[in-house]
Amino acid sequence: MRNKLKIILSHLLAPQWLEREISFVVDMIVCLTIAIFPAYGGLLALIYFLFRDVLPIGSRMSIGKSVYRLKVVDADSVVPQTPSLKRIFVRNIVSLIPFVNLYDLYLFLLSGERLADQWSDTKVVKMTETT
Repeated sequence: MRNKLKIILSHLLAPQWLEREISFVVDMIVCLTIAIFPAYGGLLALIYFLFRDVLPIGSRMSIGKSVYRLKVVDADSVVPQTPSLKRIFVRNIVSLIPFVNLYDLYLFLLSGERLADQWSDTKVVKMTETT
């Protein structure tokens, strides 16, 4: 039990963990802002939430991830490549499934990798000036 607590604390204090969590909060603020619009706001917010990591603007990052230059890429590619829409959908739908999202958070705290990343065969990387 003590080892698990040490592992969780080490992940909580890791810079990329904090950047990923803050970028998620920024994306949720964007979703809520979109959702307040009448008529199609809720639908547009859901579409943004599910496909936010492959936005067809800029470097194909969500608004939150672009703050820290984080990008979702295929886990098995040598050169960072944007995953397919199917992989992004699988990755983001996990956050909407009750209890699975809590287990996803637990795994992220223990290993630094989300269940969603494992299921969709993706990973989050920090973009450099050259990429």
